[in-house]
Amino acid sequence: MSNLVWRVNPAARPLMVACTLLALQGLALAALAGVGLWAAITMDAQATGLRGDRALVVGLAIMALLGAVLAGALCRALARGRGWARGPLITLEIVTALAGMSSWGSGPQWIAFALLIPAVVILVVLLLPAVVAATTAESRRRGAYPED
Repeated sequence: MSNLVWRVNPAARPLMVACTLLALQGLALAALAGVGLWAAITMDAQATGLRGDRALVVGLAIMALLGAVLAGALCRALARGRGWARGPLITLEIVTALAGMSSWGSGPQWIAFALLIPAVVILVVLLLPAVVAATTAESRRRGAYPED
């Protein structure tokens, strides 16, 4: 795995923090999907009287699984220094931060902190000049059409 950016460019070490947090977010989403599917399988719709719950839980579990796959793909791209990963990742972390802020008053405080803190750290790291330089292609730094 010598093609990781922080091994080639020590100035991009903050990128390792962002990749680690993103991998943890992906693992949390995968665990949430597993719990959701387990809940859907063991749910007794007749006892609760709500028939649409199972479909809702399965749908949310599938969305969580897709989010885990997206987080893994973005983590891999970011670790390899691909600049295209910054845009979708910034969007994903803004949405995560908004979810954390919206859950601030409606649930336990630790859920809001668990969503907000990694999202803010990843956003800050992605905007550091060293990370931007490490994830910008050499041809892009020279310009699209360098003069000879």
